[in-house]
Amino acid sequence: MKNRIEQKAFIFASEFLLPESALIKEISLWLITINKENVNEASKEELAEILYLLTVKYAVPLKFLITRFKQKKYITDASSYINNDYLIKYTYMESEYRYTTKAKELFGKGNSNIDEIMYKSISEVYKQGIETKEKVKEDIQNLGLNKKNHKFHDIYK
Repeated sequence: MKNRIEQKAFIFASEFLLPESALIKEISLWLITINKENVNEASKEELAEILYLLTVKYAVPLKFLITRFKQKKYITDASSYINNDYLIKYTYMESEYRYTTKAKELFGKGNSNIDEIMYKSISEVYKQGIETKEKVKEDIQNLGLNKKNHKFHDIYK
């Protein structure tokens, strides 16, 4: 009987702390990020990464999420995750470094793609009246964009 009561309590807490709809949404977005069709294709390191990220985002205990993933059959051996918190922490540190590096590369001055996007976006913000001319000029300067770019003609005439 105690086991059944504990199961009901866990189900209630699970829905309260991390609703099913939120979990499904998080898993779907994560699968897109790691370029996988379903959870079964994910490596142990990728699963460790999502476990840690969800722990931080939803402020829930890691053990809780591991148990939830086991119930959802996202993982088969919960004890290998519970007994190996080093794997999860190491995986998170690696992913944090990887994402930080990608962000620096994306927003760095050498990325011509981001420049083109910024020129177009800032020009549209001004044309649609979302920001004032002064604010747009300030943004252009802060971002180090070329004032003479043809997309800024209306701003600097």
